[in-house]
Amino acid sequence: MRGYKSVLEANPGVKIAEVIDTRGAAATAFDKTTEIVEKAKIKPDAFVCLESVSCAEVADVLERKNVTGKVIVGMDTDPRTLQFVQKGLISATIAQKPFTMAYYGVKILDDLCITSCKPSRRTSRRIHSRQFRQASIREQR
Repeated sequence: MRGYKSVLEANPGVKIAEVIDTRGAAATAFDKTTEIVEKAKIKPDAFVCLESVSCAEVADVLERKNVTGKVIVGMDTDPRTLQFVQKGLISATIAQKPFTMAYYGVKILDDLCITSCKPSRRTSRRIHSRQFRQASIREQR
């Protein structure tokens, strides 16, 4: 969120009217967009969605209400998001690479632990216990 805000606020022609935390709930995104379209005094020129489910909901509301000329930027390659991209309602979507994200997250943790982490006694017991269970299961097969 901070990254988006810093880039958008650095442009003099851009003003962030409202930030809505949907908490990943599609219904919240739908309801808040409907409220903005129907009741807001200042109509936004664009919507930026930071997670996959809200973007399709925003586009859905704009389509139902026949609102045109709005820019919608989405996140991820959710099938509904891609459908709205094809229809021209979503201007762009930012696709992530789940494997790459996970790989680098684990790699950074591994690098940190090699240089500075010492597993607690509790963690060591869990690891040994898990290894013992896995060995037991293999022996039973």
